Amino acid sequence: MTWRSIYAGIAGLALWWFLFYALGIGVGLLWPAYREAARVMFQERSFDLFTIPMLFANLIVFFLAGNAAGRVSTAVARGRGAALVLSALLLVYAVTEHYWLLWGRLPSWYNLIVPLVIAGSVWHGSRVTAPHEPGLEAEGSINAG
Repeated sequence: MTWRSIYAGIAGLALWWFLFYALGIGVGLLWPAYREAARVMFQERSFDLFTIPMLFANLIVFFLAGNAAGRVSTAVARGRGAALVLSALLLVYAVTEHYWLLWGRLPSWYNLIVPLVIAGSVWHGSRVTAPHEPGLEAEGSINAG
């Protein structure tokens, strides 16, 4: 692993956390009930005020943050390795949170989906940004020899 890959992973993780909070705050500014539910969640560790539409808003926030983190990690590292490591680390984090610590406090369907959305969006961002590697064109494409 190179220093560039380490920096890329750190940049991706920092961006993920920043966007998680920034986008969540943005949703809260536009949606006062969401802001109140988030305030109660952070202060009292209670998820009782979250409605199904709010949970879907969370999934969108997770997807956008993860996609950007995957893109940045891949661009900085000039390859997908750092983003894939970041995706795996976030998967472990999200599985720990949602399969053990928060199970029973949020709907089961939500707890099952969140880790996949978080890790999958980082992976997706890395796929979108992956640099072109000569010789890997698909068979039948215009560029294939």
